[in-house]
Amino acid sequence: MERNFTVVIVKSGDWFAGTVKELSGVHSQGRTIEELKENLKEAVQLIIEDRESILKAKKETEYFVDLEEYNQVRTNRTNL
Repeated sequence: MERNFTVVIVKSGDWFAGTVKELSGVHSQGRTIEELKENLKEAVQLIIEDRESILKAKKETEYFVDLEEYNQVRTNRTNL
């Protein structure tokens, strides 16, 4: 699946630095714009893979609620 992102590029000395606006924490640099784009593509792939694995792990987690404990907490809240 192809995804499009907005990239902000600035030149600092002999280097180009860039950030992806839609993905917090995705920044990179390169000596050329082409190198920067390749570095940003790799950074985007890594952050998306990481976030997808976190979401998958959350979906696989089973939640258990102790009904007796829930009722006790609920009762205590109504008595406040």
